Amino acid sequence: MTVVADKNDKVAEKQMFNKLNLAVNPGDLECTTNQTEIENGVRKCPLRMIAVPFFQAVYMLLANVLLINLLIAMFRLVYLIV
Repeated sequence: MTVVADKNDKVAEKQMFNKLNLAVNPGDLECTTNQTEIENGVRKCPLRMIAVPFFQAVYMLLANVLLINLLIAMFRLVYLIV
């Protein structure tokens, strides 16, 4: 039985063994919001979502509070048993 490796296997191997080429070319970062330049081939800048960082911060704070609360509850249970 022969096993044929496809393209997805190579990507998975690179992800597992950290062989990804993540170098960023500074020319790839150039973008514009000017419609004339976009029509001439310059990359359009992606839209920024203002709500995403806000909800991420709320989630991080809430998760930390809940984890600390869980830790306190576990210590309280240990002291009640002992």
